[in-house]
Amino acid sequence: MASHASGKSWLPKGSISPYQVYALMVHSVIGVGVLLFPRSMAKEMGTDGILVIPLVGIIAGIMLFVISKLGSLFPGMSLAAIIEEVLGIRRYPWLGKILGVVFLAIFLVNWLGGMVVVTRTFGQVLVTAVFQRTPIVVVMLMLVAAAAYVSYSRVQVLARFNEFLLPLIYAPGLLLIAALIQAGEVEHLLPLFQADWKQVVKGASTALFSYTGFEVALVFMGAYQEPKKAFRSYLTAIFVITLFGYWFTYLVCMAVFGKEELIRLAWPVLELVKAVHIPGMIFERLESAVVSIWVIAVFTTLTNTMFAIVQTLQEFLGLADRRRKWLTLAVGGTIYGLALWPTNIYEMGKWGELMGYWWFFSILLVPPLLYVIARIRRKRGEEDEASV
Repeated sequence: MASHASGKSWLPKGSISPYQVYALMVHSVIGVGVLLFPRSMAKEMGTDGILVIPLVGIIAGIMLFVISKLGSLFPGMSLAAIIEEVLGIRRYPWLGKILGVVFLAIFLVNWLGGMVVVTRTFGQVLVTAVFQRTPIVVVMLMLVAAAAYVSYSRVQVLARFNEFLLPLIYAPGLLLIAALIQAGEVEHLLPLFQADWKQVVKGASTALFSYTGFEVALVFMGAYQEPKKAFRSYLTAIFVITLFGYWFTYLVCMAVFGKEELIRLAWPVLELVKAVHIPGMIFERLESAVVSIWVIAVFTTLTNTMFAIVQTLQEFLGLADRRRKWLTLAVGGTIYGLALWPTNIYEMGKWGELMGYWWFFSILLVPPLLYVIARIRRKRGEEDEASV
């Protein structure tokens, strides 16, 4: 099934440092959702969203803990190789291959569907806020083509690319602080503890969908320099994403706009930046700068996920390196073609909700199940060796 020769050339062992693991996680999670997250969260939870977001960060950390434990059992192996190792049966090799197809299909559908939503939302935001005279099909084509070109790089190049762009993700934090100081009102953050348990569960589910993307670690962990320290990098990334990427952003949006107004805003973070006033009018139209940084965040998310899709397919199908270029083009073309399917933003929203539930199903089912099967089979093997 897996082509080890091709896997070594594009995903060499020991080529991603712990800091690059952190950068890959941050870039893979923060993307489209950061612009839409405050509105959907306000609709579900209101002011209590401030209390629920840290809880969701803990849940995401638990999921990554399972992924790190799975990676520690199979150091130097990525998703396709792990599935082959866990489900493979010497007596019935065809059974392991069939089960492998099912498990990989769950992740591939998740990644492809998620990138379709990311691409369409990206195009919708840009043609609405910046390029109002540019057809959305052109904007999406440029994004997918550029992402396909970069994702064709080897993993060490991709890791350095994420590492280089990471400081730009922190820049909007200064504008959020300025908005909170200039226009925030404490009254908008009260009262708290108004939601019941059903609302908490629904709000947590909504927030958890914004963490989609960290499961690409199942592919990249085959190239970690220090697999045993991976969870430390994961935990740091989730802490930064939760505290600064989502919790603080939501707190500022709620403090500035209040629940009722926040629900009515299509792109609340962009509207939030417009509320920032810099003395002397040194900078104008700060939302354009935020959109530029957001474009980088979306681009890296798409690039990392496209690499994960192509790498997984190449390993599982045993394709030679010379076929990877065509495989990358096929994946990019599929994403672009499906992104043209929704006829409007409301239909795209339904796609996003559906893919959110599919992601929730795949990340809760597959990694824990693989880990449990691997532990059971490894334990039996140890017992058999001891008995001999």
